[in-house]
Amino acid sequence: MKNEAFKSIGGRVRNYRLNRGFSQDELAEGICSRQTISFLENGQHLPSPEFLKKIADRLGVPFHEIMIDDTDELSAKIKLEVINIYIERNEYTRALDLIDHLQNSQELLEYQKRELELSKVDCLLGTNQPDAALEALTDLQMRLELQREPDDHLMAVVYNKLGTANYRLWNISNAHAHYMRAYQLTLRFQGIDVTAARIAYNLGMASRLLNLNTDAVQYLSVSENFFKDISDLDKLAHTWFELGIAYQSMGDLGEAEKYLQEAHTLYKSQNALRFARLVKESYAFTVLSKQDPDKAIDEMFECAKETEHDGDLKQVAYIHARIAKLLIGQKRLTEAEKVLEKALTLFTEKEASSCLHFVHVYQSFAEYLCEIKQYEKSIQYSYLASDLFDKMGFIKDAAESLSTAVNAFRYQGMFEQALEVSDRVCNMLRRATHLR
Repeated sequence: MKNEAFKSIGGRVRNYRLNRGFSQDELAEGICSRQTISFLENGQHLPSPEFLKKIADRLGVPFHEIMIDDTDELSAKIKLEVINIYIERNEYTRALDLIDHLQNSQELLEYQKRELELSKVDCLLGTNQPDAALEALTDLQMRLELQREPDDHLMAVVYNKLGTANYRLWNISNAHAHYMRAYQLTLRFQGIDVTAARIAYNLGMASRLLNLNTDAVQYLSVSENFFKDISDLDKLAHTWFELGIAYQSMGDLGEAEKYLQEAHTLYKSQNALRFARLVKESYAFTVLSKQDPDKAIDEMFECAKETEHDGDLKQVAYIHARIAKLLIGQKRLTEAEKVLEKALTLFTEKEASSCLHFVHVYQSFAEYLCEIKQYEKSIQYSYLASDLFDKMGFIKDAAESLSTAVNAFRYQGMFEQALEVSDRVCNMLRRATHLR
């Protein structure tokens, strides 16, 4: 049966090659020998899925078109490799179908079963099912820890994915705790590898989100050095972006500008235009706004327009919240009102409870309401934003939102209430400091 699968796959490769006018030599160039292509097309040999992925890319056809209907006859090892390629290409439904088919296979070795479980978690995360991923990972974690000497590398991977599941649920404190456990396990590795570098990046990102910026720079520098050494330009650009934001939060605008500009240049060279736009907006808000606020606002409006064209309404709302902050700072309140009115139409209160981007709109709206002396409503939105930030683990953002309520009470002459809320702000900031 395997020979039939080999012939079927090889036959499709041959048909696609002929349809596209390639000779065997042209298809093989830079990938393999002409003889290997000949063996493949005649069903005499089936190379690795990674090899077939390169062939599919050269032919300009989807990988699954090469593999279609023939994976049932392949070995468990090859099926696992095919699953990984589907996940790499975000074809999660195809990966899940193959995972479901393979789960009850008697030929799976114990380590392959673990690999299959983790692949399923990747699919759950990729299809926006973080709750299901968290449940599956927690079960796997408990089973692995019952072993006498669990494998450090495997446990680091599991804790890293637990961090990611919590991150997707906007539980940043829990995400940070799991990433930290994963990072501690990587310290037992023989050296920094791809897994360790990715964990360091995730821990740096979570630390930055919790305003632990000195820690963030430390962990991100680990990933920066590794990704630079192996020339992984995609991961390096992400790391530089995070470092830029961390340095800005530390008040080091020189380093912030350097890293954000490097990230922007690298994203553009990779044609990663969405990420390049994220960097441009971040640079405008964090650095350019200190030098030329009007130009910063113009560039952020341009980013918002392009982002809306792409259909990313969460990011549009977030950019508008940040534009509003700058406008409020310049006392351009009529313009701030229009920006916030649009942002508030992009989501419901239920959606805001699970999305950080939308909570920032509430925070900016509370500041705007305080400026126009609608104090009661400002206090309402200040509390709402603070509670949501706190639940997500963004304690400093929660404290900042409550500070707006302090001002609103003070402007009304309600000094006892202002003092009470101010004490809450101080307690929150102490909690944030204690996270270190």
